[in-house]
Amino acid sequence: MLALAASPWAGYLATRAFLAARRRLPGISPPPSWHLAGFLAGAHRRAVLRQVGSVYQFRHAKLRDRLAERQGAAEPGVPD
Repeated sequence: MLALAASPWAGYLATRAFLAARRRLPGISPPPSWHLAGFLAGAHRRAVLRQVGSVYQFRHAKLRDRLAERQGAAEPGVPD
């Protein structure tokens, strides 16, 4: 049980629950939405994101940087 609590998966679930409770998750239905896969698939269809294996990436570095700036989390030097 301790190993699960320290895993990245546990952190993901905790963050997802926190963001859903604060109504900060994107989605197709009104918040809180747990349908992140639908949101990502829609962004992929609209060519905002590209999918490399199981990872989604922004197609445009300027958009990624602008969105990160707006959230106060810009990380210069992060590769595409």
